[in-house]
Amino acid sequence: MEEFYAISPTPLPPYSKSLWRTPPGRYTTENNLELVMGIYQAEETSKWVLKSLERLQRERAIAMVSTAVLIKTETGRLQTRQIIDWNLAQGGLIDGLSAALIALFNPLGDLGAIAFQSGGLAVEVLVDNLAEIGLTPAELDTFAQEVKPQSSILIALTKRPWLNRLTLEMAHVDAHIVHKSLVTPLRGHLDEHFINLAQAVTLENTRAPYRS
Repeated sequence: MEEFYAISPTPLPPYSKSLWRTPPGRYTTENNLELVMGIYQAEETSKWVLKSLERLQRERAIAMVSTAVLIKTETGRLQTRQIIDWNLAQGGLIDGLSAALIALFNPLGDLGAIAFQSGGLAVEVLVDNLAEIGLTPAELDTFAQEVKPQSSILIALTKRPWLNRLTLEMAHVDAHIVHKSLVTPLRGHLDEHFINLAQAVTLENTRAPYRS
């Protein structure tokens, strides 16, 4: 399977990694970040959409803060394919969001249930916190239904002036697009917070009776 590689002047490390960083881009900062998430029926779609976004980034037609690609394998596992921080000062949120989605939508034990549907106190707390940034339980339920084996999720954070162009590029024919505006008060330490909650969900799942 072909790997995703960001178009960047920074050389890749001499070993293969599924998660790595690129240097921050030098763009003007604004208070609000725009979160755009695209769910695609095929992994290849996220690949080509991401290449298009990277070309626009090089041309300074958009100013992305960070991007992440998650894929669902044939066995139903949700995995991080790639994370790129274009602006290290604000890009950490993408780590927390990726960790949260993986914790909620990975199958558990032999039954193949996912944490989002199986409940648990840690799951409820994580879902409530995602609702604070606008990702409602109904939208998460849509994720559970649409993110099927061999599908992919492209997550992008950008600044408000580039929202329309970013959304247009991500709106592929088979895409389900979710957009949320993240105002400054909602973003304080959300990256570490979501990662901690995701770890709590994972720990709770390992102790749950439905685990094999």
